[in-house]
Amino acid sequence: MKRLKRIIFNMLALVMVACVCFTFTACEDVRRLEITVSIYDADEAEMVDKTLTVDLYRHLAPKTVDHLIKNCVEQNYYNGAIFYKESSYAQQKQIMMGDIKVGASSDEVLKLDPVDTVEGEFEYGTTVGSNLVNKEGSIGLWRTWSALDGSYTTSSSTNTGSATWFMPTESLTQYDGWFCVFAQINLNDENNSKTWNAIKNGFATTDLYEEYVIYYTGEYGSLQFNCLPKTEFDNLTSGEKEAVFEAKQNQHVSFNKRSVLLPVATVKGEKTFAIQIKGVKMI
Repeated sequence: MKRLKRIIFNMLALVMVACVCFTFTACEDVRRLEITVSIYDADEAEMVDKTLTVDLYRHLAPKTVDHLIKNCVEQNYYNGAIFYKESSYAQQKQIMMGDIKVGASSDEVLKLDPVDTVEGEFEYGTTVGSNLVNKEGSIGLWRTWSALDGSYTTSSSTNTGSATWFMPTESLTQYDGWFCVFAQINLNDENNSKTWNAIKNGFATTDLYEEYVIYYTGEYGSLQFNCLPKTEFDNLTSGEKEAVFEAKQNQHVSFNKRSVLLPVATVKGEKTFAIQIKGVKMI
């Protein structure tokens, strides 16, 4: 009987040690970012800096997290990136960041230089990876799909995520398993909550943002990025509009024409984008 008790005790001890080790490893594999966001403050009539801390879950999506740290964070890739929303109804429940930035003039939009893609770490991708759900506070890696597939549930474009984040403003259960959720904003933290709400408020009414059209011209593989206010795009000639690229067959639909909502403000008499990243660093 004593021997049996000793065996049971030893087994329980091993289980407890394993649990502690796993917890320690998981905690050690959480990386943390501090993002400085420049946001327009209407009361002060100027841009003010706010911070947002983000936990990167490397133990759930190691390839994605390592990729973003090496190719984006350590290279200051996100500096000047603009927060935006797609104007299409289907994507109104998320804020995006990581593929467009402020240009040389305060009202110019440029495309961020592309970085390498990373293997899709999600249930319906090539690996199980991160199966965290898409809800407010979550951060996922956006990806594209081919024109032939016609929807985000494609199986042929699972490895097209690069650097663009999507951040749900409410639950997006239809995304679960189809995108890599690699990070989380702790919205119970008062500072994080205030900064996140300030970002969301930039899209609260049409008075706060302007619709822009992103489109490409030229041949697939050497396309030219363009971004104009919708009012200017609407005034293009019919020939200029006919030259706008549209994906076919296995070409990626990320190069198709799309409308985005960009928070804008006037600071010292100049139009500027009201929510943009000033810097990102590991802490």
